[in-house]
Amino acid sequence: MPKRFQTILNKLRKAVLGIDNEQPRTIRCRDYVNNNMAFAVSKLYIKKYFDKFARREVCIIKLYIITI
Repeated sequence: MPKRFQTILNKLRKAVLGIDNEQPRTIRCRDYVNNNMAFAVSKLYIKKYFDKFARREVCIIKLYIITI
C-alpha cells in the first residue's frame, strides 16, 4: 500500500480504535489466512501428513458414530 494511504489508515486506527502502530505484515497475513482460508490450509496439512488409510479410517469412525 502506498505510504500516503498507510498514513491515512494509521490515523483512522488511532482515532477509532486508539491503536498507535500497525501490526507487522506477517501477523496480518497469518490472521487473514486463518480467518478466510482455515479449511483449505487444514486440507493441505491433512493431505501432506496423513496417508490415505488414516483418512479412510477417520471416515469409517465418523460413519459409525453417526449411525449410533
